[in-house]
Amino acid sequence: MEILYFLFIISLSIFIVSLIMVIKSKNYKGKVEGIIINVREDFYYYKLNRVYTYYPSFRYTVDGITYECEYPYGEASAEEIPVGKKVLLKYDEAHPEDFITDKNVWHNRVVLGFVLSSIILAVIIGKYLGL
Repeated sequence: MEILYFLFIISLSIFIVSLIMVIKSKNYKGKVEGIIINVREDFYYYKLNRVYTYYPSFRYTVDGITYECEYPYGEASAEEIPVGKKVLLKYDEAHPEDFITDKNVWHNRVVLGFVLSSIILAVIIGKYLGL
C-alpha cells in the first residue's frame, strides 16, 4: 500500500509541476525562428546500461540581440534534433533568453500526470473501501 501512496505522490507531482509550466508558458508570446547549432550528449546508468539524452542548443535573434541557449529538455534520439534544423521558438518578451520550442512537452505531461494520479487514487480508494 505504501508503494501506491508513493506512486500517487509522484504522479500528482508530475501533474502539478506540468500544469504550472503550461500556465507559465502562456507568457511566451514572442515567436522567432531559431536554428539548432549544437547537440550535447549526456548519459546516466540504468540497470548497468547507459541511457543517453540529447540536449539541443539554439541560436535566435530578438530585437537585434542574438541568443545562444541550450534547451533544458532533451530527446532520446539525436536524429530528432539535427544540427542546422530550423525550429519555431516561443519566448518571453520580458526575458527573451527564456524560450520554449513550439513542441511543448508540458501539455502531454499534464494529461499523463492527471490520468496516472486518477487511476492510482481510484485503486487506493478501492483498497480502502475493500473493493
